[in-house]
This record gives sequence, C-alpha cells and structure tokens, in this order.
Amino acid sequence: SITLPPNLTTLGGFVFKGCTSLRSITLPHNLTTLNEYVFCKCTSLSSVALPLHLKIVNVGAFKGCTSLRFITLPPNLQTLCPCAFM
Repeated sequence: SITLPPNLTTLGGFVFKGCTSLRSITLPHNLTTLNEYVFCKCTSLSSVALPLHLKIVNVGAFKGCTSLRFITLPPNLQTLCPCAFM
C-alpha cells in the first residue's frame, strides 16, 4: 500500500509500472493527471478510487492490471484515453 503526498497533482509516466506487489494506493485529492502506463502491469492492484479533481487518464494507465475489479471514475473526468485499460 502506498500513500502519496497531498500536494501532488501529476503522476508521471511509468512510475509504478510492473510493481506486482502493489495492492492498493491512496491517490491525493488534488491529483489531476495520470500519465502513460503509470500502473501498467501492477497485477495485484485490485481497486482504485480516482480523486474528484482528476481530469486526465492517459494511454495504458491501467494496462495489464489483471486483478483490477473496481474503479471509481470522477464525474469531472475530461479525458479517458481509449487504451487506458488495454
């Protein structure tokens, strides 16, 4: 489990790629962008609650997250790339 700093607004590309032991993560309230392949192949990640202020989920953000069964999308999401989960 990981908790990120509350003032973080962007998660850079590939940051957690391949972290197979990551089961849960607390995303900061002010996060606005998940960049490319940020959680790609995090095969133990099972649920994610995206923060209310999130605007962009980029390509491959959750690609290969084979245990992901639950995700909450915020109502103000502006961009959900078609390949975010593939």
